[in-house]
Amino acid sequence: MSFHEAQNYIAGKLSKQSGDFALISEAGKDVILKFKDTKVTSRRSSRDSLRAVYSRGAKIKILDFNLKGDLDAQIKTLTKGLKKDPNFNGTLESPKYRKVSNRHDSNLNDFDGTIILNDAIDLAFQRGADKIDGTFTHGASNIRLVTSGGADFDYDTSKLSMSMRAFVNDASATKVISSSNLEDFNYRHKIDEILDLAKQSVGPEKFKPGEYSLVLDPLAFSYIINEFGHAHKFLKRRVGKSVGSEGLTMYDVGNLRGGMGSAPFDGYGHPTRATEIISSGVLKNVVHNPLNFVVPIGKRSRAKIISGIDKGLLITNFRNTKRTKGKLDLKSKDAAFVIDKGHVIGSVRQVKISDDMLKILSGFSDSSNTKERILNPAVPTAVELPTVRIDGLKVA
Repeated sequence: MSFHEAQNYIAGKLSKQSGDFALISEAGKDVILKFKDTKVTSRRSSRDSLRAVYSRGAKIKILDFNLKGDLDAQIKTLTKGLKKDPNFNGTLESPKYRKVSNRHDSNLNDFDGTIILNDAIDLAFQRGADKIDGTFTHGASNIRLVTSGGADFDYDTSKLSMSMRAFVNDASATKVISSSNLEDFNYRHKIDEILDLAKQSVGPEKFKPGEYSLVLDPLAFSYIINEFGHAHKFLKRRVGKSVGSEGLTMYDVGNLRGGMGSAPFDGYGHPTRATEIISSGVLKNVVHNPLNFVVPIGKRSRAKIISGIDKGLLITNFRNTKRTKGKLDLKSKDAAFVIDKGHVIGSVRQVKISDDMLKILSGFSDSSNTKERILNPAVPTAVELPTVRIDGLKVA
């Protein structure tokens, strides 16, 4: 039985019940190419799934169907034991769905990514890399929604995302290049940036711990911003209160044109939209299944932001994020630099930050006039972020 046949069968059975339902199927695959220097390994990962959301009033149950199992038994399980979910606002009447533009490239349906990857590897070594490693993932799928309200809506989606780390002597730099289509996948330009950063960070030195202004490139900033996708208990009681400086605004844009997480509907079958998370530093909403975190760009270039800093550090990437309640522990990875009187004067060894998340964001003071769209494999939510300035942080 195909996914669509199973979906129709389950819909027919559930339509005889007293509750509402949304059935979301995805049929597709990812190709994952891991590389270390010139050695490449490949594997395929299925994205095939069928999820059911069944509700009666405010009570709900979600079940991932196993198409190889007994569908009738699973339907029976789905319709029993419903519970209240504070994130579920009920079933919408006659919702309208719109396909997200620039979210699918038909050329990626049967795509050989080794051609691009081999070119990227060759280019990195031509630009002076001593060694490289990373992952290149590409894929395409079809997603279909069937609801108790009579909706039958499907759309196609695709993605390319390459994370490359390049080493020069004792230094390294990483960039993540992400796009939903081949036309916008400008990996060659990004590889030039990776090697420029790696070369500039050769010979890192120790720096004096203390209070600094930080410039965080989009990849580094993504680790902090992603905390708004899963620090729900910590954030819920802060709705309506300040969680950052007045200059900070952030959205979850589920229908972002070409967004790496964009979709016409969410996990409950509701149409997606732009949701304001932070408005002028005040937390407006807590999202449980974010699709694309977006921080608006500013008016000044990255170089101009750096030129205005007397004592600072430029961080291009973090190793990971460890959160204990509201406290974040961050360690830099790859290229990090000292800023002195508006100039980058040299690279530094690992920078450590350990502070309250809200205090970190209270120092937000500027954002660049350019942005990067990133599907960072180390964090769950896709982002569209500028380079940002954060003042008054103690680092070690």
